[in-house]
Amino acid sequence: MTAIRRAYRPQIHGPLTEHAERFEIELSRLGFTPASIVNQFHLLAHLSRWLETEGICLGELSVPHVDAFLAQRRATHTALWNVADCSSL
Repeated sequence: MTAIRRAYRPQIHGPLTEHAERFEIELSRLGFTPASIVNQFHLLAHLSRWLETEGICLGELSVPHVDAFLAQRRATHTALWNVADCSSL
């Protein structure tokens, strides 16, 4: 990752921290632009914080949990809040 992208990429805290590097590699492989990768990292960071706050382990993540996360995101964010936006996760 370039220094510019790393400067703008949010840090990931919580249960998804260990997956951040592989996530970035996969997004690059899929052809995401640097700006899109940063946006996806904001989404990943939010999901990781939400999982931690809700006490949900990654292995327990289910469709109802995803629906609850998206409902919360929709209420608090203007972008990246529907299933299609989250498909890279």
